[in-house]
Amino acid sequence: MLQARPYYEIGAIEEIVDRKIGSNYNVSSIWKVAEIAMACAQYEGRKRPTMDEVCHELAEALRLEISSNSTSPTTTGKYFLPTDVNAR
Repeated sequence: MLQARPYYEIGAIEEIVDRKIGSNYNVSSIWKVAEIAMACAQYEGRKRPTMDEVCHELAEALRLEISSNSTSPTTTGKYFLPTDVNAR
């Protein structure tokens, strides 16, 4: 995470994305994942999000990605989309 932080801070999100993914991704979903990752990397535990918050944000990022890449309703069948995540 330390190596990604400078790119995140200057808004160069495409420098953080694995090149193997290519350019076929929703930038908003990548930002959401980066934001939650940065929040999880906070030094002080009280500043880090709960697992419920992490799950919610990641599910939202996945929804964004699916909605931007989906060509048919059946495309979403291969993804797990929790509607009510309760991490313990």
